[in-house]
Amino acid sequence: MRGRIVALICAVAMIPACAAAPKPSEPIVAKPVNSTPAPSHCKRPTLATVKGERPPIRQRSLHRYGNDRYSCAALWVPKIDEGFVPQGLAIDGNTAWVSGHAWDEDLHHQSCQLMQIDLRTGKLLKFTPRIKGPVGKLPPVACRHGGAVAVTKQGVWVIETARIWLMDPRRIGKSGQIRRSWRVIKPAMGSVGAISNGRIIMGGYTGHEPARIDWFRLSDLLRPGAVELRPREARLKGSRFVTAIKSQKAPSRMQGIQLGQDNSVMVGRSTPACGQLQVGGLSLAFLPGAEGFDFDRTGDLWVVSETTALGVGGRRGRPLVPSLVRFDYSRLVTGARSRCMH
Repeated sequence: MRGRIVALICAVAMIPACAAAPKPSEPIVAKPVNSTPAPSHCKRPTLATVKGERPPIRQRSLHRYGNDRYSCAALWVPKIDEGFVPQGLAIDGNTAWVSGHAWDEDLHHQSCQLMQIDLRTGKLLKFTPRIKGPVGKLPPVACRHGGAVAVTKQGVWVIETARIWLMDPRRIGKSGQIRRSWRVIKPAMGSVGAISNGRIIMGGYTGHEPARIDWFRLSDLLRPGAVELRPREARLKGSRFVTAIKSQKAPSRMQGIQLGQDNSVMVGRSTPACGQLQVGGLSLAFLPGAEGFDFDRTGDLWVVSETTALGVGGRRGRPLVPSLVRFDYSRLVTGARSRCMH
C-alpha cells in the first residue's frame, strides 16, 4: 500500500465539476477515457532492456500478461533482492519515490523503507531503511507497512495502515527526516492512499469483503496540534482530531488508488500472479502484483509490482515481471479486460 503519491474536493468526489457526491453504498469507479488513441509510442520491454540491477533469476524472458504490449519502459527496483517489498509509488519529475517494507533485524518486525530512484537509469538516489518517531506526545513508534507515498510542496508523505508520516526529501536517510506524523484510527485505514487538490484519500485492504475509502482535507492535517485522523462517524471535536469529510465503499483486494486524468478515482487490484486496473465500468488487465501507481507529466502511467520481490514468499512459481513499469495510458484503456480477478 502512491502529491497530486498519489487524490480532491470535486476531484475526490470523483466528479469533475462538483456534482453531488455518490452515496456511501455506491462502488468507487472512474469514467473511462472516451477518445480514439493515437498509435502507441511504446515498445514492449524485454528482459535485456529492463533498467537497473537485475536480481539473480533463471528465466530467460519476461512473463507475458494482458496489455503488456502497451508497456513502454521497465526497471528493477533496488533492494528487491534484499527483502524490500515495493508498495507505494509517486512520480516526481524524472524520479520515482517508492515506499515499501522489509524485515528489520534490530526492531524484530517488519519496517517501512523509502527510496528515490532515477527513472532514466534505475539508480538509487536516496534511501532510508527505517521510519520511526513519536506521534503527538506518544513514545516513538516505527512505520511498518509503507502502503502509499505522495509528493506535495510540504514534502514526501508515507501512508501506512495506522499512521501517516511527512518526510523531508532533503534529509531522507539522515537525522531529522520526519517533519510530522499522525495516527489513523479504525475503521479508517491507510493501506492505500493518494493526495491531490488539497485532499488526501486513504483506504484499507480487504481479502473478500468490500473495503472503504476516507477523504480528509490536507489543510486539516497541517493545522497546528492535529495528530489523529478519525472516521466521519466518530464526530469528535478538538484541535487534535481531523475528521473525515467523506467515506465510501471500495472493492476488495485494493492495492493502489489514484485519480484519473478526468479527476475520477482509479483502483488497482492484484495478486502476485494477476493485476487489474478498474477505470469506470472497465476492469483492465494490468501488471501482476500491481501496487501503487501514478501518472507522469506526459500522461503515461507508472505502476510498481511486488511480485518479483524476495520478501513476498520467494520467487518460486511466480511470474517474472519488472518491479516498475510505464504504460501508454491512452492505449491501455482500450486494451484487454482482466480475466484473473473475481
